[in-house]
Amino acid sequence: MKLRPVKPLPTRPAGSPTFTLPAWIDTVRIRAFVETNRLAFISAGAVLFVFLAFTILYVRHQSTVAERSAAMFRDATNLYGYRIPPPDAEGLPLVGSDEEKFQRAGQAFQQLADTYPGSRLAPLALYYSGNCRYRLKQYSGALEAFDQFIARFPRHPLVGQAHVAKGDCLEQLGRYPEAYQAYQLAASGPGPVSAEARLGMARCLLKIAETDRARWSEAVDLLNRLAAEPDGYAAKASREIRKLLTDLSSQSESK
Repeated sequence: MKLRPVKPLPTRPAGSPTFTLPAWIDTVRIRAFVETNRLAFISAGAVLFVFLAFTILYVRHQSTVAERSAAMFRDATNLYGYRIPPPDAEGLPLVGSDEEKFQRAGQAFQQLADTYPGSRLAPLALYYSGNCRYRLKQYSGALEAFDQFIARFPRHPLVGQAHVAKGDCLEQLGRYPEAYQAYQLAASGPGPVSAEARLGMARCLLKIAETDRARWSEAVDLLNRLAAEPDGYAAKASREIRKLLTDLSSQSESK
């Protein structure tokens, strides 16, 4: 059988549309420009490649950070809110005492804040780390944690509560003028945080007035205003307010 010669394929299928650049585009000048700036184009391409690679790695890293920090925060909060079962309960408890619970939870929160400081959960972790130290009566350590929180996250929604917590630490340490200043930073505006801060201010004023009688009337006035407010927190704190006012009256009579 005689084979027929193979016909070469046409360079362009018959009837296919042709594409030509508009006449006003100077292809010669374009080619010359590309040749002249070849190194610049190669460098720009390399920079673009590195940028895209870095962006991909950054996005993957942020995703990993979010996942790991969420897992660490979940474990820490489970410890923080853990209720120790009664002695006759079945199974071994997760922790043996409240002290161990807050110790381990505080370490977990602090580890999260130190390992992933840019995580969205880092502020809460640092705040709860301070809470755990306060529960353990480690007031100096708690004060350090709240100071870090305020310095690193000054616009966080919990910053007012952090000032109150800082005032509580200073009050426990007997540093009443500093505690008064910390409470004062959270005392503006309505709400339970403000009322709690003003109540702390009054407590500090009572202690300060023991050596500075000029602050006595200021403490009495602040307590009276707080007791007269229709705020929900003031109603809850009415027992403490009445006790402070009673102490004021008895001390005034004795002096």
